[in-house]
Amino acid sequence: MKKNRLNKNTDRERAWRVMRIIRNPFTLKDIAKLSEGEIVNLKHYFCTLKKAGYIVVVGYKSMSPKPGQECFFRLAKNTGPRPPIMKDLRHLYDPNTKEYWVAKLHAHCIATLANIGEAADRHPILTHHRHPV
Repeated sequence: MKKNRLNKNTDRERAWRVMRIIRNPFTLKDIAKLSEGEIVNLKHYFCTLKKAGYIVVVGYKSMSPKPGQECFFRLAKNTGPRPPIMKDLRHLYDPNTKEYWVAKLHAHCIATLANIGEAADRHPILTHHRHPV
């Protein structure tokens, strides 16, 4: 894995700063606009932050949510000023707490994947692991 370094003024760093400031629910588009970030980049970041419990869905644009519909989020875990760093789609490092979030499959997912012959590491669900300092 790459060294845990924080690049200054990236899309994700600016988005994290905006999420920490906003008190009301926000959308991905809100954060992209306010942080002047790329939607595609932030979409991957939002997905990982959501799986790791940093942001949570609090509502949808309409009363009957459909797949792919825009939703409202709020920051659930404000661990500090430095943004969590995506190592890849399976790893997240929080420089504020010095903790890693590592992708792991639940037993029922492994059984399902084994039945259809796929590799178990293709469908991660993030779980929490404290990295020794």
